[in-house]
Amino acid sequence: MKTKKMAGAAVLTTTVAFSIPAVAEAASFSDVSEGFWAQEEISYLAGENVMNGYQNGAFGVNDAITRSQAARTLARIHSLDTADPESVSFSDVEKSDSAYPAIAAAVEAGYFADTEAFHPNEPLTRAQMAAILTRSYDLQGMKSVDYRDVPQGYWAEGQISAIAAHRLTTGYDDLTFRPSETVTRAQFGVFLARAEDESFRAPYAVLPQKEADGVYYPKVNGLSVDVEETINQTFEEQAEQAAERRREVVRLSEQEPDKHLAEAYEYRQDYRVENNSGDYLSVVFESYEFTGGAHGMSHQTAYTFDPGTGERVQLQDLFDAETNYAVVFNERIRSGAPDNGESFELIVDFEGVDPATDQFYVTEEGPAVYFQPYEIGPYAAGIPTYTVPWENFGTGGENSTARPETQMFSFDIEGMQEEEMFTLMDEAGMPFTTYVPQYFDVENTSSGAADGVVVSAAFTEEAEPTNEPVWRFISSSYGKKEGTSLEDMIQSVRDYADQEGVNLQLVDENDNPDFGEYELRFENEQGGTYRITILEHNGTFMEWHRRYPVEMEEGIGARAEVLKEQWQWRG
Repeated sequence: MKTKKMAGAAVLTTTVAFSIPAVAEAASFSDVSEGFWAQEEISYLAGENVMNGYQNGAFGVNDAITRSQAARTLARIHSLDTADPESVSFSDVEKSDSAYPAIAAAVEAGYFADTEAFHPNEPLTRAQMAAILTRSYDLQGMKSVDYRDVPQGYWAEGQISAIAAHRLTTGYDDLTFRPSETVTRAQFGVFLARAEDESFRAPYAVLPQKEADGVYYPKVNGLSVDVEETINQTFEEQAEQAAERRREVVRLSEQEPDKHLAEAYEYRQDYRVENNSGDYLSVVFESYEFTGGAHGMSHQTAYTFDPGTGERVQLQDLFDAETNYAVVFNERIRSGAPDNGESFELIVDFEGVDPATDQFYVTEEGPAVYFQPYEIGPYAAGIPTYTVPWENFGTGGENSTARPETQMFSFDIEGMQEEEMFTLMDEAGMPFTTYVPQYFDVENTSSGAADGVVVSAAFTEEAEPTNEPVWRFISSSYGKKEGTSLEDMIQSVRDYADQEGVNLQLVDENDNPDFGEYELRFENEQGGTYRITILEHNGTFMEWHRRYPVEMEEGIGARAEVLKEQWQWRG
């Protein structure tokens, strides 16, 4: 704690209208729960007897802090002499007012201006907060920070830049500072704790810079000189390219014969910080351009750096060498809607994520991959983004079965639940893992001749599984035999269908199914459909048999699509 002047203990005990010194732990405040975003800062200030709670036991986290309350708080934390300060003559502050000693001391110290009126009961604004903290902590301004709503010449422009450069604030995600917004008690506590103790500040700041009208980019401040230079050079080059494209769009608008259309020409670039945790600095630039046509076009570019070295991080750098991260991403993309929750039909035959893609960024939840407009979906899908939690990535590569035990998958089929839980099928002897509906019954039937799994259907927890399996997975010894060909497997399936007691009539064959190498469709004696799909991996074959009761055909068929999308070979 800084000590500038002796504080009068008697004065502190007369300020019960503002706070009660008896409260010293944030956990004792009724409105500061465990994990509250400002809990640590509030606890620190309460422990130092700088900001305390109300008589009712609350801290008042969402209450606006007034100018007089801010003066009292600064007087406490800087140990100002409130017993005998220089007199001040504000039209709205009397010497008999309880806040007068603190206000006079704060004015004498230069924290507040000595003007005609003090406006003690007015809420403190964010701009005023920046001004009093830069004065009380002597924070020197650095290069201007270009918040969208802080124009050049604004009265607190320098102070706002200073608290940003000193990592007391980063502003809002939309690159604004909102200088006229009022400051809550919780917010002021956080700003004040950061000013007083640097351990509460972010390790470095990422601040907005303006390259041209509508073109913004970040600048890093607080890292080592070499690292800052490397990262900032990349961001500056990105901004210069965007500014040049904007100039080109302006030139195109000037050449556009339709003046009304020309006025609609536009180019802009913004950015957002997805991760600034210390391990990664991950920044996403998004540009938008309109030069005529049915609609404009967005484009996204992401950069992830190691803030310790300044090196750019590649997607594979996020995982150990044994993690088959591309498979995990592919599961996420094929099995559900993107992060915005709006499903769409793929407009391409999606072959999977390129393991070396640069279209990714890192969030605290986990890494995210994204696709440009029209890359995999229609224009209405925008920039589809898929974030995968860190815990979903196994560490054993393609041979690993370290996959989540349960997964939620979405359906858009009439009569089915919108989302359903699936459980991991990971059976001994089988060369794959996949997901099956939660209440389906799975039985391992491995023997000397073949490894197998049979699955019976039950759509709800209360329903009994079907008497006969609806799926059979057979990894036979002849399918593993060296030299076995696809033709051998097809003939083996035909021989099986002709066996006495099986009696399956061949209906058609497909040498190019959407899953597996070959599919044969049969009809049994009851008129039901029986499908056998032959699958191949690393030179060995297996069979997937499907026989559904007619009344279940639609429901099981939809769930089989999830099974196919989640299929993962072990090696």
